[in-house]
Amino acid sequence: MINHLPLVFFSFGAFIFLLTALSVTLFKRKSAIMNFTFLVKLPLVHSFIRLYLTAYFAREWGNLIAQGVELRQIINLMKKQKSRIFSEVGKNLDLELNAGRSFEQAVSKLALFLPELSLMIEYGAIKDKLGLELSLYADECWEHFFTKIDRLIQLIQPLVFIFVALMIILLYAAILLPIYSNMGSGI
Repeated sequence: MINHLPLVFFSFGAFIFLLTALSVTLFKRKSAIMNFTFLVKLPLVHSFIRLYLTAYFAREWGNLIAQGVELRQIINLMKKQKSRIFSEVGKNLDLELNAGRSFEQAVSKLALFLPELSLMIEYGAIKDKLGLELSLYADECWEHFFTKIDRLIQLIQPLVFIFVALMIILLYAAILLPIYSNMGSGI
């Protein structure tokens, strides 16, 4: 096993590289909304993706609405952005609003966001403080997002250290075991 360790590392690295290249190629061919909808369905990352997107869009919408920018102007600004996800969400919202749906209904149809976002939009619209409510909700989402990231790092960090320690021990064994076996055979 130890003699084949470099081949195992190389094979594993090549597999990861090919998997990454294939994923990037497939993701570039699909729309950003489809890509993020796929990521939201993955078990380990779905909560992080939804929290991030919800906080990001709620913050942007909240700031723009609080500054007095109208919803149609916000959607037109979104459609002109370089960010694919921002632009595509803007186009999607524009289609939904043109079909006669309300803003919160259009947002609730997107699986990218937490369900509470559409409720916050409805609540803020009723109170006539949509910008403020979205900004406060975004702050809460960011806080929850970074708390989850911190917990994940606290879980992963010891595992990474254990992995590095095992690799060092295996490399040490791969280098020195042949030397020790030659010494024992009485060169």
